[in-house]
Amino acid sequence: MLPGGASLFTGSRDSLIKRWGAAGGAPDGVAPGFECQASLEGHCGWVTALAHMGAAPHGLLISASYDTTIKLWDPSSQARRDRSWAGQGMQGM
Repeated sequence: MLPGGASLFTGSRDSLIKRWGAAGGAPDGVAPGFECQASLEGHCGWVTALAHMGAAPHGLLISASYDTTIKLWDPSSQARRDRSWAGQGMQGM
């Protein structure tokens, strides 16, 4: 979750990163649920780790995947930065 509770990002085995935000319309006294606001595409394998660096809503979202890459994202625009790193995968473990 970004600092301040503005958004929640999740990664999964469908290779997508999803941005979740509070759903409107909850009755008084009931905590609102979450709804998917955006899907970020760029990995080819399970997204296994997410981290946020910097002050919300700016900063960077960092993702790691089973496809052996680490990618940087702009959490406010959901755009992938032009930076990606590839590793050697699980073969060396």
